[in-house]
Amino acid sequence: MTTYLALLRAINLGGHQQVAMADLRDLLRQLGFRDPQSLLQTGNLVFGGQTRTTAALERLLEAEAEKRLALQMPSPTGDGGRERRNTGSSTGRSPSSFRSP
Repeated sequence: MTTYLALLRAINLGGHQQVAMADLRDLLRQLGFRDPQSLLQTGNLVFGGQTRTTAALERLLEAEAEKRLALQMPSPTGDGGRERRNTGSSTGRSPSSFRSP
């Protein structure tokens, strides 16, 4: 199992794209990921799952968050491009501030 870190942009900022972290964790569980944890209301998530490419993981999370939670995931560059990745795998331990209920 691979541990992933997802940094979802523009979640719960200024009253826009409001989503409960419990809903994001539930989404990850429904998609088959294990032990999803979130940090406060930031959209930062740590979770486990079978190994897949970063691009495939991004596409899956973007599509399912839009379909199931009505979230629009902006690209880091704002123009549809991807200058840097917002998801990735991690071999380290999650910070103690990440939690799940």
